Amino acid sequence: RSDARIGKMKRRKPEDGGQREGAFGDDDSADGDNGRGFEEYEWAGQKRIRYGKPQYTEADVIPCSGAGEDQGEAREREALRGAVLNGGMPTNRITPEFSKWASD
Repeated sequence: RSDARIGKMKRRKPEDGGQREGAFGDDDSADGDNGRGFEEYEWAGQKRIRYGKPQYTEADVIPCSGAGEDQGEAREREALRGAVLNGGMPTNRITPEFSKWASD
């Protein structure tokens, strides 16, 4: 029970305007951008914080299909996407041209 009180006291803001225990100050050093372990930036008029390494890279982005693309490019892109998502194993998915609804 005393451990719960200690945790609660650490989270509580001090009344005298001082800094919480364990919080980074301007003179504290930490790994990361601007010496604080995180990066502050503004997006859509709001201040945001970025912490840690990026979760994905440009190589992870799958481009949208273009309006002027021919069927060969669409099949090639779908095959590449299937190979990436399935680890190189061929899919058993029904393609639109072989679907029972394609004749309608």
